[in-house]
Amino acid sequence: MRLRVASAYALAVVAPAALAGAAAWSLLEGGGPRCGEVVGATAEAAQANAEIFLRDVLVRGRPSCGRTLSTARMGRQLDRVPLFPTRYPLVTYRNARSDSTRTQAVYVLARPPGGDIRLGADDVLQVTYSVGLAAPDLGQAGYRVLLRLERGRWRVSRVVRVAV
Repeated sequence: MRLRVASAYALAVVAPAALAGAAAWSLLEGGGPRCGEVVGATAEAAQANAEIFLRDVLVRGRPSCGRTLSTARMGRQLDRVPLFPTRYPLVTYRNARSDSTRTQAVYVLARPPGGDIRLGADDVLQVTYSVGLAAPDLGQAGYRVLLRLERGRWRVSRVVRVAV
């Protein structure tokens, strides 16, 4: 009798916990998008992921997303990327307002001339973006960000700070 009660208890408690754990693991390991990343091979998806990387990693909004938004090689080098951790809210240049009651940090994200999506040397799609940042507490900064298409998602492959 006790064996049946213990078996029923194990089935009622342990099985749902195991299923919940398996579901969480599948989401973390290969499931849907994480950290707000956009899935797809389009130019719009590339720009959206570059912007998410800018907000979450370069400006330190959610630095834990760096490895999710980057290639494996770049993920190991994130600690060497010169960041721009402003304390002001980040807005796009087109949405910045000089008459705002709050001080703002401003950014611009654009593809440089000839920065179309192209095949890299290893036959992987890639695209380059130029990033400009300005904030009252940090001044100005510029970056060149290279994204590569990996498994249907644009990932940041290289970040280089450039002179402004």
